[in-house]
Amino acid sequence: IIAGIIYGTKNYRDNFQNGIITYARALGTGTLIVLFAGVFQGLYTYVFVTFVDTEYFDKIVEQTIIASQERGLSDDQIEATLKMSNMMRTPIILSISTILGSAFMGFIFSLITSIFLKKEGDGFEQAMSEINENK
Repeated sequence: IIAGIIYGTKNYRDNFQNGIITYARALGTGTLIVLFAGVFQGLYTYVFVTFVDTEYFDKIVEQTIIASQERGLSDDQIEATLKMSNMMRTPIILSISTILGSAFMGFIFSLITSIFLKKEGDGFEQAMSEINENK
């Protein structure tokens, strides 16, 4: 994820921003890169859970029960845990949480990478070069 943010932001800075990018623009670019990747991952998750591995949620329930029993939880506690997880056991909810989780992690990673990728130039010189290019 970090390599993708660095590559994409650096490519955007060098090829579309004349080698200059502010911290805020780098942060937004990195977050958008991971958001788009998260959308693709969310779509993949939806297709996978809906059509490829239709027993995915059953496996999760089984693993939850086994883990709860190993921790020594009572049957009532296990049942309460399963009730909570039932709300999350739909392909759409899983896909949306994948997208939101990716966007959040992308934002956190972009906060860090933007520090190193920002390259602010002289605003006056940049504006004058754009005017000279338009002549």
